[in-house]
Amino acid sequence: MAEKKIDILQWFQIISAVLVMTFSMTYIVTENTALIPFLLLFMALITFISGFREYKKSNSLIGIIFYFGSALFILIVAISLF
Repeated sequence: MAEKKIDILQWFQIISAVLVMTFSMTYIVTENTALIPFLLLFMALITFISGFREYKKSNSLIGIIFYFGSALFILIVAISLF
């Protein structure tokens, strides 16, 4: 079997997902609402990276508009919560 190579974007996505899970668990345990903007920032980063990886794979303009639009909306909400 051939090994699957993990690129740098996938590493950033994995690290961001771990940070989102950490912030989510900390929020559930402590109920500290100050963590929500950070949670949303990393969720926007995950969405942006997913969109960029999808664009590299298929060169679909509609897909990248959807992903980047979603990431931008999440980012605007996160900034408004600071």
